[in-house]
Amino acid sequence: MTNIVKHSVAEAYGRALFDLCLESVCDDIAEVSSVFESQNEFKAFMENPGISIAKRKEVFENVFGTKISELANNFFGVLIGNGKIDCLSDILKKFEKFVEEKNGIVEITVTVSNEMDENSIDELKVKLAEACDQEVKMNLIVDPRILGGIIINYGDSVIDNSVSKAVERALQ
Repeated sequence: MTNIVKHSVAEAYGRALFDLCLESVCDDIAEVSSVFESQNEFKAFMENPGISIAKRKEVFENVFGTKISELANNFFGVLIGNGKIDCLSDILKKFEKFVEEKNGIVEITVTVSNEMDENSIDELKVKLAEACDQEVKMNLIVDPRILGGIIINYGDSVIDNSVSKAVERALQ
């Protein structure tokens, strides 16, 4: 087998393994997140520094046991052991952003002055996706203070084509 073929095979199988692991971990994280969001008593118990780390790890293992992968179990064990389980919600938001980046999804926040109908929202989302050549996760904010127009936040960039900004510029 030539080096080029080996590289191609390694690339294909490596990508498949990565995708399988990521999918598995995503499912596990969703399972744990769901319990933390819906079971306030469990969440409070897991976040309570007055309860020993060993006891919290034991309860976590009893609740999730074989429902989640060893990798996910170890990760959550580290969070518990390091006293960071109270950061879980923020950690999961960051994880979701990393997964979206890996999958070529860009998050764009759009601010408009009035409610938009679903058809207009879909059209705007398609135009934004075409403009940035990526799949778009769009967050829509309605803020009557901008008076009209649109503000687009994309990464570190802001495109402010609002009426309020135009008035502000005209008055300068």
